Amino acid sequence: MDRLSTREKEVFDLIGEGKGNKEISEAIYISRSTVKVHKKNIIKKLKLNSTKELERLAYENQKKGGRKNTPKG
Repeated sequence: MDRLSTREKEVFDLIGEGKGNKEISEAIYISRSTVKVHKKNIIKKLKLNSTKELERLAYENQKKGGRKNTPKG
């Protein structure tokens, strides 16, 4: 996880909370296309094979004590 940027970690945590691209973009005030770019970069940096694998890993991380609150305006 240390390889991820601060923003990528935010996106990762929100994925772990079960949020979709639209919800993530609204929560941290970025476009949906930027969310997709962050997800693509996370997959590459963590050497994952798919979005589903990313979602599973993010969810597992969340269960182990990932971020608790989503920033909202």
